[in-house]
Amino acid sequence: LLYFSPIIGFTSVLSRYITIFVLFLMTATRLSALASPNFHHNGRSCSSTTSLLSKASSSSLVVRPKQNASSNKVKSSLQAMQFISGIEQLATTHDTFLLDMWGVMHNGVAPYPGVLHCVQQLSRAGKRLIILSNSSKRSHHATKLLSKLGFDPNHFHAIWTSGEVCHRMLSGDTTLSCETWPILTQLISSSQTKSFILGSGDDDISYVTSAGWTVAKDISEANMIIARGTFTIVSGNAVISKDNSPELYQEKLHHILNEAAKLRIPMLICNSDKVRPDKSLSPMPGAIGDAYVEALQQTHMPLADAQWLVKRIGKPYQEMYQLALSSIGGCSEMARLGSVMVGDALETDITGGLTLACNTVWVVRDGVHSSAVSELEEEFLTYHKAAECVVQNFNDSKGLYGSTSKMGQEDGSRSIVPTFVVPNFRWGV
Repeated sequence: LLYFSPIIGFTSVLSRYITIFVLFLMTATRLSALASPNFHHNGRSCSSTTSLLSKASSSSLVVRPKQNASSNKVKSSLQAMQFISGIEQLATTHDTFLLDMWGVMHNGVAPYPGVLHCVQQLSRAGKRLIILSNSSKRSHHATKLLSKLGFDPNHFHAIWTSGEVCHRMLSGDTTLSCETWPILTQLISSSQTKSFILGSGDDDISYVTSAGWTVAKDISEANMIIARGTFTIVSGNAVISKDNSPELYQEKLHHILNEAAKLRIPMLICNSDKVRPDKSLSPMPGAIGDAYVEALQQTHMPLADAQWLVKRIGKPYQEMYQLALSSIGGCSEMARLGSVMVGDALETDITGGLTLACNTVWVVRDGVHSSAVSELEEEFLTYHKAAECVVQNFNDSKGLYGSTSKMGQEDGSRSIVPTFVVPNFRWGV
């Protein structure tokens, strides 16, 4: 024992130093990871945090982030993103406020705290307030809802819904101050006006017939698919409800999209949103549009042709913005520079505002991205860093909610970074 004791002592010391060195490496690795914008915590990474947005009930719409060559450009743009505490800070620099409704002003049931006061203050300051909503209902429904929630409709210069625009396009209204869809124009001029409805369950048939269209008994005789919602399938007088028969609904929808793709039937999306801006993030008509584009591609149709056959009305696409600015004199540079788009969704509101070349305000704590930001804050990020991380992830992802592309970027990806970031649509702190 006396002979081996020096060796045992040396081995013990060596072991202790090795243990300390390993612990040092583990700690350094952990600290490095936490400092990285792609840190992992509980099995999640910041670069995949937008997958938190895909908690769509009974849906497989999952965000799949992917790093791309524009990451460094986005990171530099994030430095110019201005964090403000309230809308009051923009009142002296902007004349026209383009407002999203659901996710910014209310949650479908009640207005968010402080919103009524903010609208009143903007109105008193003489600002033009124009609502741009992706609701598939007509504008008078939005007016009724706003009144019910306590808003004064007289505070708004104009109220445009994607459902209003679609209805007037379907009826052949030539007074609309926006670009037309040649496919729809040709169908109307040749009296090919049989529609197959993917509905919201709310006056779907009357919506179509009041625009001069009839309801096809089967997809094979339809000239157009009108996608108003993700709750019903209407063929003739038969209605399949997702609430009553979810499995039958999904099976029927899959069959319809595949059959329609073989027949090259065009689709009009009356609400371009892919998910509802609430905690469930349940799928919306925009998701059906993505599924139909994929079905068309399965028939060996090129992507550009498939996208041309699926017309999406609503933000971020140009028709809504053309109509909004036409009410204040047109899309002049002065009108654009004096306007600001306020919204909660990066893919629709912010992308659309940047396409219009006006300033944008991203509302973070309400709406579609609120859960992602909150969960990042719970993972030891500051509010500013959490918001930046969500914007970075949005730009790095190839597509959202299972899609292979992002709306408004069908012709190529570009950096989407809001001009301003605000916690809520409130006047001040």
